[in-house]
Amino acid sequence: MVFSIHLPLSGKDGIMRDEYDDRLRLDGRAQINNGIDRLLARIMQAFRVLHTIHWSSPWAVHERRCRN
Repeated sequence: MVFSIHLPLSGKDGIMRDEYDDRLRLDGRAQINNGIDRLLARIMQAFRVLHTIHWSSPWAVHERRCRN
């Protein structure tokens, strides 16, 4: 099923086609940037959890001791 979108190319009520394309591009870019930010935040959270598990593990106690 194909829906055609009729947008005014110019005129008093409409916006110019370039402006419309620019708005779509900027909105899409903002959504992509937000998605990337959320992905990186989740990855960093996973690394924080792994770091906490490593440093709280009882089998790693001997690895953390300083040698004099």
